[in-house]
Amino acid sequence: MSQKHFLSSRYLIVFFYCLFMLIFSNQAFGDEPIKIGETSDNKATAYNNSRKIVRTSTDRRIVVYHNTVGNRPVIQWVYSDNGVSWSLPAIIGYGTFPSLTIAENDWVYAVWSSENGDGICLTFLKNNSTTWEEAPLPITFVPEGSISCKYPCIETTLNFVHVVWQCKRESDYTDKIFYQLYDRALSSVSQFIILSADGSNSKMPVIANDLEFDLDWLHVLWTEISLPQNNSSIVYQNISVTNNNDVHLNQKQVLPFSHAEYPSISVRNYLIMEDQKHCDMVVSYVNENRNGFGTSLVNINSSEFNIFHTDTILTNQNPMPSVDDVIIRSCAIVWQDDKEIYYGQNHNGFFKTLPPIPVSTINDVPKFNPNVCYKTFRRDIFDVVWTEGNDAPYKIMYRRMDKKYEPMSVNRKIINKNNPENFQLQQNYPNPFNNFTNIPIKINSHSNIDILIYDLNGSVVRKLYSNKLEPGEYIFPWDARDFNKAELPSGLYFVKVRSANKSSVNKILLVR
Repeated sequence: MSQKHFLSSRYLIVFFYCLFMLIFSNQAFGDEPIKIGETSDNKATAYNNSRKIVRTSTDRRIVVYHNTVGNRPVIQWVYSDNGVSWSLPAIIGYGTFPSLTIAENDWVYAVWSSENGDGICLTFLKNNSTTWEEAPLPITFVPEGSISCKYPCIETTLNFVHVVWQCKRESDYTDKIFYQLYDRALSSVSQFIILSADGSNSKMPVIANDLEFDLDWLHVLWTEISLPQNNSSIVYQNISVTNNNDVHLNQKQVLPFSHAEYPSISVRNYLIMEDQKHCDMVVSYVNENRNGFGTSLVNINSSEFNIFHTDTILTNQNPMPSVDDVIIRSCAIVWQDDKEIYYGQNHNGFFKTLPPIPVSTINDVPKFNPNVCYKTFRRDIFDVVWTEGNDAPYKIMYRRMDKKYEPMSVNRKIINKNNPENFQLQQNYPNPFNNFTNIPIKINSHSNIDILIYDLNGSVVRKLYSNKLEPGEYIFPWDARDFNKAELPSGLYFVKVRSANKSSVNKILLVR
């Protein structure tokens, strides 16, 4: 075969592969609950509200949970590229209490408690790989003087990976919240830092960051129980990392939620005004009697916070709410109520989906510890996992849900005409394209807009625009070249448009 024919055949294969991905990745996925694994522990999904499910920019879902195999505690994972067909469970490592996060390049980071509970283990999965990093990973670190390390959480920011966990100290036998900073290759950058105060027990931390990965600014919450009164409160700590890798602990605050515990958080809408950082944060937390939970919209800057509104939902017991990403101050919340799991949409601190919508469908079978997908970057759908069953082995269940802003059927979609979006990204044309394509955008209100092109690895290859736009309709051409004006190869790319309170992504197919 001649080199010319060989190249033509290769591009033809690339064309049909990318076309397949473009067509089938946009199909409407099944909305029924799916069993994706089994476990011997009914707390295998989200007992401490750390993240058990993430989704990549190419819509791959990854789920972790813990189980027992051969009398040893193991961390298992499953994945799906369409939400319907799932891989067989595989073992990442040995231990308990796993948690996930995802970076902007689609690398997935996992953390869990070691098998004997004296340390924390870390590893990562490169974008769309099926093999977690091996030697020298996973790494295990053991804080000196620790007895029990559990409930770890992990998060990525612009340049770093952050880990927090609950650790009992041998010196005074109290639980404290520990923090450590890593680079993206999981090489240690900082020493262990104790975040919580003396004279109290601290438990079940959660962390979140800017969903756009623009800053090295981390948000940490945990439940703090003062001794000897045993009064519980939620403590907030934000952490900044400088260009010199110095960790700066900003002022720690007790949030004004009386006798609250088990927080879940999500953060969005970073702004920098007069050298001060601002963000919106949704905080959900269980009340003192564990018969309900509150959800608050909070605006935070470097030194203070302001609560816009709080809604309270009453349940029978142990709701354990889980919050997904915030888009224009809106998020999906799932929670447990007796033997059922429910979903509600919260917007500006108000529940818009009442009565709530059941997630699971089998009556009289207990459901435990729901966990909602974080960093979905999708306005239309979100993902839920939970543990289900009367006896071991319990089922690990998954369901795709549609987001909505008012009571409605699960399968229906809605556009809220009373709250128009500040822009709409429309499909590029032509698509597929050869040398150039047009990207239409409709601007509804005065906005600062960024238009970025990503490759399949999640790397930014071109920035088409970054400035203010007045209301109107615009077309931005792209010549299929990168920052250096070099021609890019055939393949699937993504155009991402973002403003201060919204982000939207479309797939585009380049065929040369």
